[in-house]
Amino acid sequence: MIKIVWSIKDINKYQTGNLPDNAIKIETPKSVDELMKKALPIAVILCVLLFAAMLGKTIVCKVVVISPIFWWDLL
Repeated sequence: MIKIVWSIKDINKYQTGNLPDNAIKIETPKSVDELMKKALPIAVILCVLLFAAMLGKTIVCKVVVISPIFWWDLL
């Protein structure tokens, strides 16, 4: 039977294994908040890239490729 762990209090408990002598252990964030802070720059860059691609496609095709979600509520 598969056992599902819904919450992990101590991640070091699950990070076990034998490493070679010359291996370098990867530093992991201590909390989810710290992980989110480290991921924020990557998320911002990807969002800007996606919006730029949609804007470029709109300019090239001369057709709006995405419409605002609440556009119909404003009319």
